[in-house]
Amino acid sequence: MSALMLADMVPSFTGGDKGPDVGVFLKILEQVGRLGGWRDSELLCIALCKMIGAAHDFAWWDDGVAAAATFSEFKYLALKRFDTEPLIFKTERFSNARQEADEEVR
Repeated sequence: MSALMLADMVPSFTGGDKGPDVGVFLKILEQVGRLGGWRDSELLCIALCKMIGAAHDFAWWDDGVAAAATFSEFKYLALKRFDTEPLIFKTERFSNARQEADEEVR
């Protein structure tokens, strides 16, 4: 399946209250990319193209993003810019996580 066909499975990211948060957006993008066997450059290009609204301005006008040569660099910058969940909530969710009997650890 082509990268463009699979890209339709990735939701747009607004950088605001509508749609998935940045962590969910990036996770979906990575999973779809894994399914399609996308190269790093394809992940980066599709991530940039899926950003709309405030996220679009960040993706296309931020100097750091313009200098990002890999998806990992872009991911770091996107999380730094849009991840607004307080650390206390992340810590609480982590401490309450339990592994199910049939779950594997990755």
